[in-house]
Amino acid sequence: MKNVINRKNIHLPDKEELDKIILQILPEVSSLRIYIEKKEDGHKFSNQFIIDSIIRSSELVVAISKLSSTNLDSVFILMRSQLEVVVDLHWFYSIYHNDKTKSDELAKRFYQFGANDYLEMSDKYGAFIHIDPYLKSIETKLDPIKNRIKAKQKNYIEIIDPKAKPKLQRIQKMNWRALPGIINNKEEIEFKTRAEIAAVIAKNISNLKDAPYYKNWKILNAFTHWSAARMNYLDDEVANVFYLRNLNIALGFLFDMMKIGYIIMGINPPPKMTLLSKKFNYFST
Repeated sequence: MKNVINRKNIHLPDKEELDKIILQILPEVSSLRIYIEKKEDGHKFSNQFIIDSIIRSSELVVAISKLSSTNLDSVFILMRSQLEVVVDLHWFYSIYHNDKTKSDELAKRFYQFGANDYLEMSDKYGAFIHIDPYLKSIETKLDPIKNRIKAKQKNYIEIIDPKAKPKLQRIQKMNWRALPGIINNKEEIEFKTRAEIAAVIAKNISNLKDAPYYKNWKILNAFTHWSAARMNYLDDEVANVFYLRNLNIALGFLFDMMKIGYIIMGINPPPKMTLLSKKFNYFST
């Protein structure tokens, strides 16, 4: 029992220490990306989704680190975005673990929806690129026609099951998670359901053993959307503690997500990752 770490004995790193940890973990994310992208197991899309989720989480951690205790509302908004990625990765991994063919189809939907979103957004680029003062300054570097051709080539999978009932077809058209053959109604892909599945996965493989994903999501939603749920911390010390606590949590989420990457590679986290995890308060909340 002498190796058990008590919460009260954990060192609480200051902002400078946390920034150093972030700078050291980013190369580890890049290394993991290279390993996963080189993985040749016939499941390219699943592997890409997993590493892209980890990369997105690392970007959000960096974004939070660029803020301060005077920007707590914005921190909560970024944490809401990260929580969505955390839950989706764990939910996706539950499918990957049971049926990699299905997870490949799900990942294909994710990337195809992204391509479709670009096509919709860029539909009128040609009409205003010449008159918009910002876009005109980089007109020679933009090639919307070429990019639209590339986006159209991402026709990986049939989005809508023609045999499905109209109500289910509408869901499939609107949400990349509504994979035909697995998802039969919208309740199965609502955040609450995905959060419950993600919590089970996290309990088995992550540091976060009792993940209150849905509860946190409801709280953070109040800050993400326009509402009166704003917090003014008159005491600078209180605000700073909340900021550091949230940055710690964001780091913990990133570490937990990277574990999934190491699992699919069949390797243990490198010693550097273990050392880094001991430098911040890894008691995720």
